[in-house]
Amino acid sequence: MAGEQDVKYCDEIVKRMGRKPKRVQAQKCYFLQGLPDIGPRMAKRILEYFGSVERVITANEQELACVKGIGRKKASMIYKIIKE
Repeated sequence: MAGEQDVKYCDEIVKRMGRKPKRVQAQKCYFLQGLPDIGPRMAKRILEYFGSVERVITANEQELACVKGIGRKKASMIYKIIKE
């Protein structure tokens, strides 16, 4: 039964719980938290390193891996999500 539910709902959008932020800086961090394995602290660290969401999105794997706490494996996963 549980397996059937997984198949039935696998194409639905996953919703993030909690309130949506109103401030622009908080919205940027919230956006970055949608990336795999990125929590609030990591999102803030990424934003501080790159300065804007646009620069994060256009970064290559090596640039992503330069952020403290993001290794090559996580950088590759993030890059794959953004580019595919």
